[in-house]
Amino acid sequence: MNQMKSRRQVFKTILKWLPTIVLPLATTLTVIAYLSPPALCNESKRILAIGDSHSAGTFGKHLDALLRREFGSHQVHSLGSCGSRPSWFLNGQPTKCGYRETTYANKTIAAKEHATPLLTELLKESPDYFLVEMGGNILAQPESIWDNELSAIIDTLKSHWGLTEIASPSAALSIHSVHAKRCFWITNPITPSTKPELYAKLFEMVQAQVAPYCTVIDSRNYAHWPEGMVGDKMHFDSLGEPGRKAARVWADGVFSELSADLEADSITTN
Repeated sequence: MNQMKSRRQVFKTILKWLPTIVLPLATTLTVIAYLSPPALCNESKRILAIGDSHSAGTFGKHLDALLRREFGSHQVHSLGSCGSRPSWFLNGQPTKCGYRETTYANKTIAAKEHATPLLTELLKESPDYFLVEMGGNILAQPESIWDNELSAIIDTLKSHWGLTEIASPSAALSIHSVHAKRCFWITNPITPSTKPELYAKLFEMVQAQVAPYCTVIDSRNYAHWPEGMVGDKMHFDSLGEPGRKAARVWADGVFSELSADLEADSITTN
């Protein structure tokens, strides 16, 4: 009998003190969960990244490595076609000065000459995010065709990928959705061969035609030609290791801005 009374007393004591232990613990866990930033949930996202000779070189290789580290080794398809501009990805014009591609299967293709893949075919792989790094080879063309170069790729993304304006009602509802498609345009860097006045005109055109649909990442914030070095005046890789280091710094900056943008989406979603 005394043993049963003792057990009841212990049970009553536990019930008495239980709220003072459980409630603070629950409150602490709630605060931690609220303050902790949500994960980007990137494991299931697929990335398609295309570009010109910079994407075929150190910049593209390093950005590819960063993306695979973040999204998974089989979630990224990146490629660079030397000399290319947007229209090349619509007509399949081949490059004769360098090509690099790493597929979702993590298979790398490197060649001096190679056909430029059609964007319509690449989009059939259903990427969630689309990255394009271009501009330098557009600048080398007459200004009269710049408009067509930019509009052609945006029109293709609209018709074959379902891209909508960022500010449109449908995009406003889905831009922060885990299923939203996102487009990022990475501008070309300024090199010794760049004419500043033409660069400014093209940048304005990108802002007017591309920015309504794609987040524009201004490479001037991250890509800096090593002081006192010449090379071929166009490609960081032509400068040896100092140029390759500058290209990696450029890729780091682009990736950092891209990640911050996607993290903001994730926080808004949650």
